[in-house]
Amino acid sequence: MLVRDRSDPRSAGVRGRLAAAGRRGLARWVGFAVARRWLVLALTLGATLAAGAYSALNMRMNSDTSQLVHQDAPFRRSYQAFGEAFPHYEKSSLIVVSAASHRLASDASRRLAVALRERSDLIRTLYSADEGDFFRDHALLYLEPAELDRVVARLAEAQPVLSALANDPSLRGLAQEISRALDALAGDEEVGPGLERIVRRLAEVGEAQLAGGTEVLSWEEELLREPPGEVHHLIAVQGKEDFSTDISGEKLLAEIRATADELGLVPANGVRVRLTGMVPLATGELESVRGSVRLAAALAFSFLTLIMVFGTRSLRVILATLATVVVSIVWTSAFALLSVGEFNTFSAAFSVLLIGLGVDFAIHICLRVQEELARGAPIQPAVLAATTSVGGTVSLCALTSAIGFLSFVPTDYTGLAELGLITGGGMFFALLASLSFTPALLACMGRPRGRSVSFTFPPAAISWLVHRARPIASLSLAAALGASLVATQLTFDFSTLSVKDPESESMTTLRELQAKGVLTDYSLTVVAPNSAAVRELSSEIVALPVVAEVRSPEYYLPSEQETKLTLIEDAQFLLWPVFAPPDPLPPPSAAQRLEALTALRERALAAARDLAPGELAATLRRLAGVLEAFLGGAQPEASTAELERRLIADLDDRMAWLERALSVEAVALGDLPAGLQKRLVSDDGRVLMSVLPREDVSQVRALSRFIESVSRIAPEATGRPVIEAGVGEIVVRSFQQAIALAALGIALVVGIALRDTVDTLLVLTPLAITAAFTIATGVLIDMPFNMANVLAIPLVIGLGVDNGIHMVRRFREEGSLFGALGSSLPRAILLSGLTTLGAFGALSVSAHRGMSSIGILLSLAILYLLASTLLVLPALLAWHHRAS
Repeated sequence: MLVRDRSDPRSAGVRGRLAAAGRRGLARWVGFAVARRWLVLALTLGATLAAGAYSALNMRMNSDTSQLVHQDAPFRRSYQAFGEAFPHYEKSSLIVVSAASHRLASDASRRLAVALRERSDLIRTLYSADEGDFFRDHALLYLEPAELDRVVARLAEAQPVLSALANDPSLRGLAQEISRALDALAGDEEVGPGLERIVRRLAEVGEAQLAGGTEVLSWEEELLREPPGEVHHLIAVQGKEDFSTDISGEKLLAEIRATADELGLVPANGVRVRLTGMVPLATGELESVRGSVRLAAALAFSFLTLIMVFGTRSLRVILATLATVVVSIVWTSAFALLSVGEFNTFSAAFSVLLIGLGVDFAIHICLRVQEELARGAPIQPAVLAATTSVGGTVSLCALTSAIGFLSFVPTDYTGLAELGLITGGGMFFALLASLSFTPALLACMGRPRGRSVSFTFPPAAISWLVHRARPIASLSLAAALGASLVATQLTFDFSTLSVKDPESESMTTLRELQAKGVLTDYSLTVVAPNSAAVRELSSEIVALPVVAEVRSPEYYLPSEQETKLTLIEDAQFLLWPVFAPPDPLPPPSAAQRLEALTALRERALAAARDLAPGELAATLRRLAGVLEAFLGGAQPEASTAELERRLIADLDDRMAWLERALSVEAVALGDLPAGLQKRLVSDDGRVLMSVLPREDVSQVRALSRFIESVSRIAPEATGRPVIEAGVGEIVVRSFQQAIALAALGIALVVGIALRDTVDTLLVLTPLAITAAFTIATGVLIDMPFNMANVLAIPLVIGLGVDNGIHMVRRFREEGSLFGALGSSLPRAILLSGLTTLGAFGALSVSAHRGMSSIGILLSLAILYLLASTLLVLPALLAWHHRAS
């Protein structure tokens, strides 16, 4: 005999009386629901409408990921101290203005910063290096010496053209200077490479005008010769936002984008404006979560409906099941807002989890009703008998599932603790709806129509399973042992970025800036008590083998200033005729402009014929063709005047800038812009230092070495690496605590309910097998645990025990494996497993990586769980039964 009560007879008698009392209470409850079904439906409808209204009026979502863990941790206190000293870094947004040139990006960044600073209703603080003239006027001083030397050489080459334009700032002056250079070339005088460049640029601007383009000649770019590629200018802002609003920072980000559009800072004009940083990342994540939850919920309901159609072929059963799920979700939503007050980026997924798990109770009841009806029972007695029969088991399953979720509540991982509390409570609301609303609704709708689909084990398959129980069980346990060895290689990715949508604007922008070295997200922040301590701290930290660089305020001073100032003085001497010209000539008339261009065209053709084939000759012919098009056009006066504007428009401004750039002196810390100084030195004199790693710290071990080494010298070091490592430690510890609590709690509940040690071990065995195979598969497919999917294993322990309880109890009830596998139980297990798989599978397609990883791991777990429950557990039952 499989079930043997080894306990004390008196204790057994007490438990028996309690169990009988429980069954009687459940029968009276269900009997009331069936007898007063219309009253129960009315009360359910009223409660659901009230809960729905409350949820709609009080819906709040908090996207602040810093609130996902306990706030009293040491790493949080260090970061809070940093935030108090430098508050403008807290909850900030980074506006990235990108263009093909520094001039275009700088002008766009300056205009956007000025426009946003006027929005005192929206912006609290703003910093942009482009707002003032300091970095523009000192641009040459910030170049590397070799690059500055090349710039000075280019200025020397351009000196004749610049002098000519200083005397005659017009298309006439430019054309005449090019003609003089060509005459000198014809006289075998040496001409520098600057001639070909200016001729080519004149031709390119003319061609663009003829083609309807907007290109103008940038003298700054011609003189500085920027490297190819997009350049980025940054604006740091803090908005007057609130994380408790429905979409964190949504108004701030929308207004920034709208302002950029109004200023014409759009790709069509050669400028891209993108957003990243704390608030855009949080906003993007919350938008991703909401979109993912909507998609997953829609897919889960669709999968649930299809599976129920396949499994029951009864419209009334399908409607009763779906209605129960909706009622459970609405009640749970109101409970969440009453108990927690708001949803976070993880707890927002409760509805999808509830679709996958809460529906199990209704499925087991509905299929048991169909089984009773198949035996000829009328609808109301069938509902009463079925609900009373499986109600105890369903209640036990609800309790064990709730324990799996609630296991995170005592931990410091607030994000999953709130999800656990909400979904754990949801299990009881789903149970309440299944034991009251579902039987009442089934009793009201009458006898379900349609032919039930039978999924039972054929007798031959059961016989085969019984006779091969030992090898099946042995091989399964051996495979689970092998999977456990693989599972020991699991890793944990504690980066909060790993759970965000990788294709969101904030994430793609951040990755691009990191790849280009514009910024790094892996530097440590050290706050020195004063300026005197900076040098000592810096020298100690930079000596560490794991440190590449320490950036103190001195980092923002130009290097090798004496050498650079000497080069700048040489350039200033070369260009003095440009900055102190005689009185310029009056602007040319239209006829003078046409005359100068005609002469240039003829001179260019002649020079092209005289020169040997090469780049300059080809460029001169190209210029001659462009000038021919202008001179022979319908309105040559107007078109050449526009060409002059495009070529000379920014010359005065750029020459004024160049004169300032060549007149700078050595820069000291006190000369830096006030806005920058405030970001580097606090009001009470504390100094900000950034520590950059030498190794690739995207690997956990390297990052840990980096943090530990720096923290030995600067214990209060903070920054994203420290925060994420601290969060990771909390998550791992919470994960271990949750598994221990879930396993212990569920083992106790199952042991007390089944009152047999062997039965308890049999129920728990599929859980251990499923957990081992799930973790091992995660290792093999390179899916580490992260801040979100650590929920998977405690949840598997909670939900996995349900099928085992159903199987063992039905085995007890029927007295044999043939009776258990020949009943509606396999179909109920399969349908509930498939509906759960559908819900978790819907999560796996989420754009939010955290939700997606939860869905993938839980989908794998459900597949392993179905195999363990429908194959391994029956084999273990048969093996043990034969051994008994």
